[in-house]
Amino acid sequence: KNKKWPNDDLDQFILSSLEKAKLQPNDSADRYTLLRRLTYDITGLPPTPDEIKAFLLDDTEVAYRTVVDRLLDSDAFGDHWARHWFDLSCYADLGDINGNMLIRDAWRYRDYVIASLNADKPLDLFITEQLAGDLLPFDSIEQQREQIIATGYLAIGPWTLQNYIKKQLDADVVDHQIDRIGKTFLGQTISCARCHDHKFDPIPTRDYYALAGIFHSTATTSYDGPGVWSQVVHRELPHPELNPEAIKHIEQQLRTLREQHEQLQLQLSNLLLSLPEATDANRLMMAEAVQANKSNVEYTIAFDAGPSVWANASQATAASDGIRIDLIRSDNTIYKSFSHKPGAWTGDKNAQALKPVSVSYVGDGTGALSVRISAISPGNGRFGGAVDNLTIRQGDTDLFTESFDFNTGTPIKGKQAHTGLTIYAKATLPRWTGIGINHSHAVEHAAGDLALQLFGGSTTNLAAAKPVTDMEVANHKRANEIRKELDILNRKISELSSSQTPDIALAVHDVTEPTNSRIYIRGEFDSLGNEVPRGFLTAFDSTLSNEITGDSSGRLQLAHWITAPDNPLTSRVLANRIWQKLFGEGIVRTVDYFGVHGEVPSHPKLLDYLARRLAVDNSWSLKETIRQLVLSSTYKMSSSHNAVSSIIDPDNQLWWRMPRRRLSAESIRDSMLAISGELNPARGGSPLGLELPGNIRGLGGNVNPPTWAGQIADYIINRRTIYMPVRRARPIGDLEVLSVFDFPHPSEITGLRPQTTVATQALFLLNSPFVKHQSVMLAKRVREDFPDQEQNRVNHLYLLTTGQPATKDDITDALAFLDACSNDFESGAVIAAQARLMAWEQLCHGMLASNRFLFRE
Repeated sequence: KNKKWPNDDLDQFILSSLEKAKLQPNDSADRYTLLRRLTYDITGLPPTPDEIKAFLLDDTEVAYRTVVDRLLDSDAFGDHWARHWFDLSCYADLGDINGNMLIRDAWRYRDYVIASLNADKPLDLFITEQLAGDLLPFDSIEQQREQIIATGYLAIGPWTLQNYIKKQLDADVVDHQIDRIGKTFLGQTISCARCHDHKFDPIPTRDYYALAGIFHSTATTSYDGPGVWSQVVHRELPHPELNPEAIKHIEQQLRTLREQHEQLQLQLSNLLLSLPEATDANRLMMAEAVQANKSNVEYTIAFDAGPSVWANASQATAASDGIRIDLIRSDNTIYKSFSHKPGAWTGDKNAQALKPVSVSYVGDGTGALSVRISAISPGNGRFGGAVDNLTIRQGDTDLFTESFDFNTGTPIKGKQAHTGLTIYAKATLPRWTGIGINHSHAVEHAAGDLALQLFGGSTTNLAAAKPVTDMEVANHKRANEIRKELDILNRKISELSSSQTPDIALAVHDVTEPTNSRIYIRGEFDSLGNEVPRGFLTAFDSTLSNEITGDSSGRLQLAHWITAPDNPLTSRVLANRIWQKLFGEGIVRTVDYFGVHGEVPSHPKLLDYLARRLAVDNSWSLKETIRQLVLSSTYKMSSSHNAVSSIIDPDNQLWWRMPRRRLSAESIRDSMLAISGELNPARGGSPLGLELPGNIRGLGGNVNPPTWAGQIADYIINRRTIYMPVRRARPIGDLEVLSVFDFPHPSEITGLRPQTTVATQALFLLNSPFVKHQSVMLAKRVREDFPDQEQNRVNHLYLLTTGQPATKDDITDALAFLDACSNDFESGAVIAAQARLMAWEQLCHGMLASNRFLFRE
């Protein structure tokens, strides 16, 4: 009857149901509310004051549509809507029994999802790539990489990799994959048929194991033998630039850079000769935190030697040089020695770099062990020596690693040329502690047998040192310059070398010989029944064959079946999910379950219409579907309470108003950062910035995988929450906001998040250091934006936090609050200006904890 209200065909369905119940839709929300609602629903962030002003000043008919298009085209769209997808795909960056082990390269899948949504990749292709992207044809290396990365959907999950029973682990992995696919795309609890025929829905156990055969024929985890943790399968990605011509070019660049490096090393070696001699041994000292030299423990000492120079090459014609390693007991007796002699030099050379060497020994349990490295020159000429780096290993564990820079600092004329150097062990290896030492660059020793000593002896006696000349100062300066040039060359060489290494992705692949699965009686992997051919659910008619043959796992056929036009569920389930994200509830309220015991649709014909429009009219376009929904009159309704309507339809089943709901945990955090000016706009890439040694494939390094809780805590920075590391255990650091405000457990498939109201939420908002800091930064921002007028400052604060200007009452109340707080804070120790600043921080804190900020109307 109300022909003016509908703005889209979907409005007709809503209005028809309302009029049958003798209800009327709410009026449209005001423009401030609409803009805030729209911005949060599409991007997960609040509108800025400038965006609010621009929208209010645009009085054209297309103003609202223009905002919709702008928001859908923003990168923030993918950041926000990808999080909806990850609630279903159980995405995490860290996950094991303690939640601390890195799921290496999971971030590539995260970035794939975000990029796909921003590019508006058709949802049927989006689904197919995640189930079988590696089996699809491709037109470019970039497309092939993307499709392989997409299969991370199947590889990421709450796997119990420490389960040493491989068959049990495989059965559980396959069960979760089936459960996730069934709920996400079909709205079916297929995994209920693992042990018996589904109690309510037409899904027999045979159908479950027909699907299980597909995923048992897909490699998700690898297993190296009894007593060893399984690992998630990774795949090398094709490199778009690594064709034979590109490799040849890189190799030529490397040769050129290494030649430059060699020439600079030669210059550095010669300059070392000009530095003054020391009258005593140069020694580096290391304090020991725990006992070393344990009985029957193998230690390995290895180092790379830098340039070693003879002052007069003709004197070295028949001589040999070398490096000797002496392992010294606490009584200064030699326990073991090792020498390295590369051979005699010819007369036309004046410099040569020694080769890397190493020595191993077994500890004798006598206590602390020192290490002394000596550069030995049998001849009489002056000898200059440098050690690039030193590593001491106990078994497979690095106890100590140090890279020495012999040219740090600047010598002062009239003093011995030396540098101060502090050595620290790696933070993950607490058995060594660091101390400051003095080091002279080059030495001349009467016996010609000493260049450098480590871990023992006394410090250099500088009192008897010779003064430094102007020439030595100049040479030292040039040596510093050469060292910097060498560092740059080393970085270039490293970058070029790494460019030849293929990237790694968390991705599945078909096993060599795909097979059907046998039924697990009562779901037990060791109680086998009949074999079931690989296939799909038999309850749904399909033009596709229901059985899979050949040497394929069947993943690609499964993806085609799920996205087939005659599949009655996929388009309906996805259309319902999109509606739920915008309207707060689904047309089918049980968004993950369309089975017999799920709720019936409130508007069945509307759901059919939306499903067809998504799959057929919109060609599976997510953005176009969202655009149509948010342009509707149904979406624009206010959330105001209506006493009459609430009596007839208390649960808003007929959609007479827009539901009011709290912001998601991520939007709360991201919004605080955005309005305080602290949000880091960086996007994509690893969420940890860490490369974990010994953790090259999948999760962990077999039996004793490393944990990285400390490094993770250090990483927390002000990026959007989507780029923060997700841990299957309790969130870390400032991300406590997630667990407080109903962030779903990343091991569970969560189509609809709960919305709780508990005391810990208020306590978090009042006491969290993160919230307090954002309050301080917000107060600083509003004072800087409006340094003079406090009324304008209050209005600005309201625009930032609520998306609406402050009313007269708001301004009056805010100023009164500021006055009261200022009086409370002001004392002999707190001046008036400081008290006013503290009052503003309190006001900002109150706004961040208010419902007007926390709720989207």
